[in-house]
Amino acid sequence: MVVVPYIVKTIKNNDGEKLFKISELLGAMAKSKNTDIIEVLELTIFEGLATEYKNEYLYLKKYLNEETLKSCIAIEKYVLINR
Repeated sequence: MVVVPYIVKTIKNNDGEKLFKISELLGAMAKSKNTDIIEVLELTIFEGLATEYKNEYLYLKKYLNEETLKSCIAIEKYVLINR
């Protein structure tokens, strides 16, 4: 999926404006009633970031709203990010 590399590149480029827009998109996904969207958010985007790009994942969390952070907590139950 192209989203994870795009998020990583945005973080590495320190592009705050794009990061804000990404956080808005992720927030909209977190609020979705569609379980497929929630699964993409948690199992593809957040799990991919947490396992492959831990530092970027932790940095991104600073930009996320409370609802979106709930999805982070959901994947952190089974993905060990504090290795």
